[in-house]
Amino acid sequence: MAKTSRGKKKGDITFGTLVHAFIRIPFLLIVTFFIYFAIRGQIVNNIDVQGAEMELFTQRMIYGRNSISYYDSQLERLYPGTIRLEDFSQEYFSQNVEPAIFYSEDNRIIGAKLTLLEKDGARIGDKDYVVYYNKGFFVEKDKLFRAGAGFQTGKGGVTASLTKVLVTVMEKGKARQGLLEVMILMQNV
Repeated sequence: MAKTSRGKKKGDITFGTLVHAFIRIPFLLIVTFFIYFAIRGQIVNNIDVQGAEMELFTQRMIYGRNSISYYDSQLERLYPGTIRLEDFSQEYFSQNVEPAIFYSEDNRIIGAKLTLLEKDGARIGDKDYVVYYNKGFFVEKDKLFRAGAGFQTGKGGVTASLTKVLVTVMEKGKARQGLLEVMILMQNV
């Protein structure tokens, strides 16, 4: 009688290799998808700088060299946050501020409304102190903004920013506290 040995046969080795391959392939796919989605979650495709741009625009209008802040030409000194009531007019604003903050000839990007009030929010005297940057655009987009209940998404909409800043109001050489409301409307891009 011949003895048979129970050693490893080629079929057993191939079967073991296939079993290991069938276990490794799904595991490798799971790890690959995990790595893909982990990396994809960290990549930023769209950077929204609209809020920062509106804040920078506000700061330039209030505190910049050619802004609504009082500039003493004899001393060549800017008084940031100090507004001469005599200079707070649309004519002054159009001649001095608008050329300094230039977006384009046909500015269809941004518009602003600046309202100067008493510190408590009441009108100053019997006159409304309101100036506009890019008035045509602001009036047109203000209707759209109000009709959209305050915020419109997408390329046709507008985003608004309302900033209230305490300022010093100079009237006939006397200084007092005031409130400047800056309403900015910016076209969504």
